Amino acid sequence: MNWTDLVVLILIGGIVGAEAKRGFGMGLLTAVGAFVAMKLSVLWAAPVALAVRLSADPGHNQALILGALFVLMMGAVVLLTYVLHPDTWLSMEPFEALMGGATGLVTGWLTALVFFTAVGTWGARDLLYSSALAPEIVELRTYHNIVRSLYGLGETQEQRLQVEEK
Repeated sequence: MNWTDLVVLILIGGIVGAEAKRGFGMGLLTAVGAFVAMKLSVLWAAPVALAVRLSADPGHNQALILGALFVLMMGAVVLLTYVLHPDTWLSMEPFEALMGGATGLVTGWLTALVFFTAVGTWGARDLLYSSALAPEIVELRTYHNIVRSLYGLGETQEQRLQVEEK
């Protein structure tokens, strides 16, 4: 565990708390916007980094551009949610805070993914290897282990033998 894990826990906790307060509708719009912002910032970071120089080192420059693009796009997403939410009025009235927190967890995970990608692009891969959360957020390691353990659940011994013979 290192400082990146602490930063990610603070990021995710803050975003979950903010989205629980804002509610489900605004949280859902923000989560969808965070996904689009994450995809676009990762896609555009390299080409924009070639055109704009914030640092002499190419890796540092691309990491800074990635972070800046994501922050700018998320700012636009948050402003857009305030415009769109009154028109949509998405709500889960009795579970508004709970579902807002759940959508905040998605937004926090996407933000942490961009953070870890920027740290790796910066050249600090040793921080990612020593991190407890980076493999979970970037590679979904526990999810893949659970799915792998569920594979073949319910098969009989005879069915397993037939698969092994092929």
